[in-house]
Parts: sequence; C-alpha cells; structure tokens
Amino acid sequence: GCNVAILFMTDGMRTAGPETDEVLRLINGSTQRLATLYDRDTKIFTFSLGTQADRSATKEIACSTNGIWTPVDDFDGDLVGAMASYYKLFALGLGDDTEFTAWVEPYEFFW
Repeated sequence: GCNVAILFMTDGMRTAGPETDEVLRLINGSTQRLATLYDRDTKIFTFSLGTQADRSATKEIACSTNGIWTPVDDFDGDLVGAMASYYKLFALGLGDDTEFTAWVEPYEFFW
C-alpha cells in the first residue's frame, strides 16, 4: 500500500487540549485504523520550533509511528529544509535490491 506522511510542527508549548499520553493513544488508534482499512503505513514527522520548546512530546509522537523528530533552532534553523527532507525516508524503501536508485524531489504547495 501507499505511505502517508503527516508533518507536525509546534513550539512545544501545550496551552490546551489533552495530555501527551491521550494524544499518543489517539494517534496510534488512527494509524492502526488506516493500516487495517486502507493498507496505509502512516508516519508522523515532528518538528520542535525554538530552543525553548518542550521536545519530549514531539519525540514520542514521531517515535510512535516510526517517523522522525527534528529540532529547529529559533533563528539559525532551516525549517524549510528540515520539513522538506521527510521524503528521503520514503525514497529509501522504493527498491527491492541494492542496485535500485531513486531520485525524488519534494513537492511544494502554495496557496
């Protein structure tokens, strides 16, 4: 089946809503339903913005789906580059043998 990528960025400051454990239960339930109903493997790529961000929840979310967590510093961090790099993980699994090479570019969508 196809892969599903969710990119989630946050300043890491929870101001409202459920605790991390409840969010993880919701995420895991939703990704399992996608896998069962539609044969979709869902990975969540999380980005913690700023040096003051609480990074533990975003790490847990990414790890729970075999995604990747990336910290992005306040002023010298490359947010665009960090968020565009998720496609590399999917490109790794495109070939069945060691002779396979895939060249991919990120898709940029502008409103």
